[in-house]
Amino acid sequence: MPAGPGARRRAFTRLELAVVLATLALLACLALPGLANNRPRSERVICVNNLRQIGQGFQMWATDHGGLPPCRDYARQMAPGIYDPDGGTRGHPLDSQVWFQFSWVSNQLGSPKILACPADPLVRPAQDWSANANMGFMHPALRSEAISFFLGLHALDDYPRSILAGDRNLSVTSIGGTCWSGIRNPQTINPSFPTLAWVNDIHGPSGNLLLTSGVVLQLATPALRPALIEAGPPEGVLHFLFPRPPYLAQ
Repeated sequence: MPAGPGARRRAFTRLELAVVLATLALLACLALPGLANNRPRSERVICVNNLRQIGQGFQMWATDHGGLPPCRDYARQMAPGIYDPDGGTRGHPLDSQVWFQFSWVSNQLGSPKILACPADPLVRPAQDWSANANMGFMHPALRSEAISFFLGLHALDDYPRSILAGDRNLSVTSIGGTCWSGIRNPQTINPSFPTLAWVNDIHGPSGNLLLTSGVVLQLATPALRPALIEAGPPEGVLHFLFPRPPYLAQ
């Protein structure tokens, strides 16, 4: 029977309320570590997807330029200081700058945000490709600061295992040199060096390599050297452009 007008509704006692709150607090404590552990995994997924989009952008550009990436295709000067956007970057005064190489395929890449890994503590994602002081990629205060990846200078469509890009957190002992392609200041890396490794500031002791085929390899340090040896040219030295100087082994 329904309760009469004078009947009292039963409410939670203080003890029952305390039990409910304690249960909710316990469930929150159990859930938070799982959420925290998922963050690096989700950042890694975003980083891999960004590299895949970069690969697709360069493949689109290469399709219209004989299978060559911009750094392998010669720049065509139309007037002093003015270059044909349908040409490449080889021989351009800025061809040694990784930010310039990425900007050359901006139409194919879409947003410059894909050049930033969410796990990179040093990167500042650009909002657009403009030179706007408010986080525009081409503004002098940003440029390389908006990039988490190096660019490989030996990538060719004919060699699907060649390296197009990868996480910048490489530790190497050999830097400097001149690349035959005309890039003046690449970093040369010999895959046989025993100190070659990922450093633990982006994805822990591991990292990502983007192959020309569009495949992204997620590798720990022990697998890094074999992958670089397989991707390298006959002379065994790879040339990379980094957004900032690569890490020197201590």
